This record gives sequence, C-alpha cells and structure tokens, in this order.
Amino acid sequence: MRDVRKALEAERDMEREFVAEALKSETQPKGWPAALLMFHLTMWRERLRNALTDLRDGRPYTPPPTNVDEFNDAEIAGGIGTPLADVAARSDRLLSELIALFDELGDRPFKWYVANTTTEALLRNSYTHARFHVYEYWRENGEQDRAHQLCEDAVSEMRDASAPPLVLGAVL
Repeated sequence: MRDVRKALEAERDMEREFVAEALKSETQPKGWPAALLMFHLTMWRERLRNALTDLRDGRPYTPPPTNVDEFNDAEIAGGIGTPLADVAARSDRLLSELIALFDELGDRPFKWYVANTTTEALLRNSYTHARFHVYEYWRENGEQDRAHQLCEDAVSEMRDASAPPLVLGAVL
C-alpha cells in the first residue's frame, strides 16, 4: 500500500508541475486546454471518491456511466470557463481524499469498469488516466520530450509500486 501511495504522490507532483507550467505559458493549446483537462480529471476523481466513500460506509455505490464518450462530451461543456487554478486545487484536494480513502480501505474487491479492486480502480482513475491526458497535451502541443519522459516515469513508478498487471500493462 505504501508504494501505491508513493505513486499517487508522484502523480500529484507531476500535476502540480503541469499546472504551474500551463499557468505560466499556455496561450492557444491544441486539444483541450489545461483547465478543461483538469476539470475532466476532477469530475472522474469526484465520482470515484463518492463510490469509495459509499464502499467504506457499507452502502451500495453508483457505478460509473456506461457510455463514457457521450457522458464526457456532455460533461466537459460544463467546465468551459473554469479557471485552471481553481480546478487544479479541487483536483489536488480530491486526490488527497482518494489517497486517504485508500489508506482506510486497502486493496479489496471493487468493480469499476475493468478494474476489480480498489487498487486497480484508484491507479487507473487517478494515475494512468491523468498521465494519458497530460501525455496527449504535451504531444499535441509539440513537447515530444516531455510526453516521452512522462511515459518513462509512469513505467518506473508503476513498477516500483508493484502495480497490478492491468495497470502496469496500460503504462507499458
């Protein structure tokens, strides 16, 4: 569990650096701007946080939506105009809450899309999902070296965390 926490803390550091860079230099990005990217991650972290809270409290939890693309398309419109600093702070707070919930719950059965445990769900939702989007952002905006390094770091961090095969395979 400690290694999973370490990987999630590395994710938090990466996101803080990403946001700081975007606040400093983003002008007209290709693809989603950093604020929408962080809004998207925040909404998914909130859903997972709510489900894990229900699991912890012995209540049935709401499963994730089935038509992800349609759901994301509808939801992302609500994030237009949200200031990056605000949404980044909310995402950071939710990641802290998810880490605390994982500390309480540990690794236990939990179905969330293809994930079958709390570890798989948390790493997929709040590590690999975020990494894929930030990778895309850097790649689309001509930062190939940054995108490549992000992938290299992800492989190393997931190996160090003894990530489940479902998660390790995704970063590989």
